[in-house]
Amino acid sequence: MELFHIKLNEFPYRKSKFFRLLIVAAIILALLAILTILIFVNRQEKGFVGIILIWVSYFLVYLYWAWYSFRVKLYIHADEFAIKFKFGMVPSLSQVILWETIEKVRLGPTYIAFYKKTGRRKVAKLGWLPYSKVVEIKDKVANACRIKHIPVEVADFTHY
Repeated sequence: MELFHIKLNEFPYRKSKFFRLLIVAAIILALLAILTILIFVNRQEKGFVGIILIWVSYFLVYLYWAWYSFRVKLYIHADEFAIKFKFGMVPSLSQVILWETIEKVRLGPTYIAFYKKTGRRKVAKLGWLPYSKVVEIKDKVANACRIKHIPVEVADFTHY
């Protein structure tokens, strides 16, 4: 029995996060290129071809990383046993939380906190998603918790 499955692969949903990652990686690429020049200048080597080959390899690694991160599958999925979500690039970062280990769920403005019976909590941060997707995810999680008889606490904004 599948309670819900929400795919977050559409580009508008992850555009801001993707561009942030590309900018950080481009800055790292530029720093590595500058470091390469400094190393070659300090060693007083005349290997212009070596610098170009290293820069090309950096650029190819950057292109592969950008292509891989664009193709990554992001989702949140709940079935009768567990809730699974993956919001990052690394396949092993997919998080699984068994329903029977959850004591309560707290729905915040841009997060969902799962409080476990062991006293620990797992937080799924949703601030990078558009508001409509955040509302949809929180509604589906709240409905799944009601089906599983798990208390749901809604945290509101504090107005000062």
